[in-house]
Amino acid sequence: MRQTHLSSLNLSIPDLAAYPESRNLSYQLPNYPAEIVPMMDSVLRDILVEWVLEDKGSDDELREIEEIGWKVRPYGLDNGRGMRGLSCLPHTDDRTWSWRH
Repeated sequence: MRQTHLSSLNLSIPDLAAYPESRNLSYQLPNYPAEIVPMMDSVLRDILVEWVLEDKGSDDELREIEEIGWKVRPYGLDNGRGMRGLSCLPHTDDRTWSWRH
């Protein structure tokens, strides 16, 4: 990401669930996206700053990494529903959903 200057990381939820240490996170992510996704954004930024410091990068590179709005974009949910199916589920307001075509 440092070399390509991309500010978003596409994160596959099935891949996240396949890794044993992050399986619990893959279950919590669709249910609590407002809490978990911003934390993931912050951790991504912290890791990139750590890499720059380990590589003894320049102050300009460090400043650039701290200023960019890093985004983690989860995808690949297996709970696909049609739009009509959501209208009768009031408890789905705060969840992340995958749309079927």
